[in-house]
Formats: sequence, C-alpha cells, structure tokens
Amino acid sequence: MNKDNKSKAEDKNSKSEAKNKDNKSKAENKNSKSEAENKDNTSKTFDIAGVRPIDPNNLEIVGTLDIDGQRPISAGEVQAKSSFYEDGERPIGASNLDYEHTLHEDGERPIDSSNHLEVAGTYNEDGDRPIGKSDFEIHNTLEVDGSRPITTNRPPEQQIITDYID
Repeated sequence: MNKDNKSKAEDKNSKSEAKNKDNKSKAENKNSKSEAENKDNTSKTFDIAGVRPIDPNNLEIVGTLDIDGQRPISAGEVQAKSSFYEDGERPIGASNLDYEHTLHEDGERPIDSSNHLEVAGTYNEDGDRPIGKSDFEIHNTLEVDGSRPITTNRPPEQQIITDYID
C-alpha cells in the first residue's frame, strides 16, 4: 500500500514538474517573440499622426527627430542616416556616398544625383526634386514643388517618413 501511494506521489510530482517545464518554456517563447516584435517595431516607428518618429533615443531610427519633431538628433552618430550638424540644418558625412540625403556644403541639395539613383531622395539635375517617385522603396520623395513628401502604397503608418517644415 505504501509502495502504491509512493509511486502515485512520484507520478504526480513528475507530471507537475513536466507541466511546470512546459509552462516555463511557453513563457520564454512568448517573451522572445515579444522582444523580437519590439526590435522590429522600433525602426521607423511614428506617432499616430505620422509626423515624427517616437523613441528618439534609438540611434537606428532614420532621421530621428527632437521632441519638437522638427530636426534630427544624434548628430554625432556616424551610422545614423541623415545625421545633422548641431544647428539641425544639414547632414554630415557629405563625402560618404552611401549616405542618404547627403547635401552639398550649402546644405541645399544632394550630391552624386547622377551616380546614385538608388539613393533615397535622389534629385534631378536642377537639385530641386527627387526622381523615381514611382519607386515605393524611396523614402522622403517630394511633391513636384519639392516641398513635402508624397504618400505611397505603403500602409498608413509608414507613408510619411519625414515631416518637411516650410
């Protein structure tokens, strides 16, 4: 009788341990999925209005803006695309041909528009407006007047990449 009770207790304990392990592994899987989703969502995450990115401390965000939503921060971060000088007016790294929106020294137009058609925001020869508006992968494509971004076939939360201030 004691052996039966003992074996029943052992069976119960082993089932309980197996259940605990299963619950623990489910919780770990849920946590890792949640972490992965958070990582994916941090890049190009925008406010509901689509005007400015949130989480401005994340240096991986392209064109991360100050709290006022008007100019990028992290000018010292060399890897940041569209990094700006301290005055917030023009990007640094003009000699790096891989930078998006690299401007001339006057801070007004991108360089190498003829050589780098894949660069987001590539401009026509007059330096006034981007070409390739039909390519939905190009960020910060401007209207014909060169003043503000157009929306694309992307989902609404991704349509406006940067808010241009007139």
